[in-house]
Amino acid sequence: MNDAASDAASMDKRGSSHPLLGALAQLKLPLVGLQWVGNLAWILLALAWPRLLGPHFRQILAATLCALSLAFLFLWLQAYTLRKLRKAARPLPLPAAFLLVALWTGVWLLLLLVVGVAEDRAGLFAGSLRYKLPPLLRHAVSFHRLVAWQRWMYGAARWLFAGLLLPDAMETVASGAHPDAFARASHIYRRWFYWLAALVCGFGGSAVTEAAMGWRSGNGLGDEAVRAWMRLGGAYTVDLLLWCFMLGLVAFYLGEEFAGRTAITGP
Repeated sequence: MNDAASDAASMDKRGSSHPLLGALAQLKLPLVGLQWVGNLAWILLALAWPRLLGPHFRQILAATLCALSLAFLFLWLQAYTLRKLRKAARPLPLPAAFLLVALWTGVWLLLLLVVGVAEDRAGLFAGSLRYKLPPLLRHAVSFHRLVAWQRWMYGAARWLFAGLLLPDAMETVASGAHPDAFARASHIYRRWFYWLAALVCGFGGSAVTEAAMGWRSGNGLGDEAVRAWMRLGGAYTVDLLLWCFMLGLVAFYLGEEFAGRTAITGP
């Protein structure tokens, strides 16, 4: 009886912890290090792949092997990370997990394509909208401001779409695509802190990357090249840590302390 009461008290304590601390607690150094090294290796392979293309048989073979390595590394790295964070009682077989990672990635890329097409028409929409505004508002709201507002909305749409897919991706890759998995993942959508974190991490990572790409020191070429690599490495690390934090946050919300809890009692 005492053991049962102690377990219940421990579970209640874990469930009442703040999601920020809970997400950080999910992340272990080996897993973050694996994500850092694995994604960097994937990026380097992706940069090397176009250089391998050519008409000769050896070039075709090397490019094919590189493409297969890219696909396998991406699928394995993401499937392993999602399954490691979300420990399922009956883990999904690895080939099925690979297939689901590919499926969710395809859905994400399709949504990015839709947002990109809409964003390309931001200027046309801003001009049309400004033309329809009353004269007073037309002078108060400039064309560039309307375009900037749309850019922000499309950026927010990207990160909200990512937040929409990530819980389902983690749960299904770990345990399979069945109704119970989607039901468990749906509880996260009612957590305001989760959506706030998705926007903050998304816009924060984009801002850091843009700052790293656009900053110029004005020094010599050699020194500038070193500094550029340092900036890119720093931006990559920040983006990777933000990605890992979102994974940890989803894993925290999907943990056993939230299983079966339908009432929203916290952030």
